[in-house]
Amino acid sequence: MKVLILTAGLEIGAAHGGAERFGLELASALQAHARVSLCAFWQRGSPLEQAWLEAGRAAGLDIFFAARWQGRWNLAQTWRGIKTVLAWCRQRKPDVVHSHFQAGTLAALIGKARGLCAAALRTAHIDREWGSGLNAWVLRSFWNGWVFPVFCSAESGVSADICRRLDARLAARLTARKAVLLPNALPVLEPAGVRSVRLDPHYDWIGGAGRLCSQKDPLTLLRAFALLADENPRLRLVWAGDGPLRDAWLAEARRLEIAGRVNWLGALPGLGVYLPQLKVFVLPSRYEGLPTVLLEAAARGIPAAASDIPGVRELAAQGFHLFVAPPGQPQALAEAIRAAYCANPFDPPSGLDAYRFDRLAARCMAWYQQCLNHRPV
Repeated sequence: MKVLILTAGLEIGAAHGGAERFGLELASALQAHARVSLCAFWQRGSPLEQAWLEAGRAAGLDIFFAARWQGRWNLAQTWRGIKTVLAWCRQRKPDVVHSHFQAGTLAALIGKARGLCAAALRTAHIDREWGSGLNAWVLRSFWNGWVFPVFCSAESGVSADICRRLDARLAARLTARKAVLLPNALPVLEPAGVRSVRLDPHYDWIGGAGRLCSQKDPLTLLRAFALLADENPRLRLVWAGDGPLRDAWLAEARRLEIAGRVNWLGALPGLGVYLPQLKVFVLPSRYEGLPTVLLEAAARGIPAAASDIPGVRELAAQGFHLFVAPPGQPQALAEAIRAAYCANPFDPPSGLDAYRFDRLAARCMAWYQQCLNHRPV
């Protein structure tokens, strides 16, 4: 079987995040079962992107870019990228095109309609695809609400909650299609030459990670930390990641008079060196799919405080050691962080073994085969 995985890009840890890491890791694991190529749609040309490109190719993946990034709403460049994908499909004739972002799904649907692939599949990683605002709502209502469920060969979600939301759409109910659960899994790939991250061991580090954007809500973490800072002079706060809220993050730290106890690391190619140095990991997000970073923290026995959102609840229900707080509430998050800080060390939960990409790849291959055989999924 020939498979093309479509992701938004490879600048993982900066412009891109969990969905792109998932696509790269899945493509790598699928090589044990199929001939796999990866299209990282947008090329940005950064050293971080290059590091991930080299990691993917070192794992044996055939990787190509479709278009140069020139802004989110550049429709001409988006269409140019879609045409690149279609030209690749015309030449290579994949059986399955599996997309992990919206423009990629459109390319997959066009390819299927033109007979360039047998199955066009997509995976939803969050329930608020397209972002926020009126434009995003219109696009989400049209594409996600009607076009994708009607014309995709099948859909999947990375959490049970996302699958339930996909199944609840009117178009999905009318077509009697059920989304398949393809949960996030523990990452395996790490770029070579990851820059050294050394936090001062004389302090107890409370850390977060991800894009500095409204979804991740890093400002609530800052405000929660400010409530704890006077209780323990050993506490320090650190964030790994970059994004549009970087200046606001630094300004808020100054306003709260905690700038001297806050460290911003910028984007990291991976968290393998960073996470073991933390006393507590914090996920203050307003919404997520199934947060991979909580799997990584659990694998290292690191206590975690997190927003009480659906993907987090799924892990907590499976025995993961999580201290939760309502999203957007600094006081409640501070209490969750305090509880995690005081928690005893623990072994990785037994349920963690289910979140492996080799297992996910086997499940994914069964899904692909069902779609190719036109069986109901």
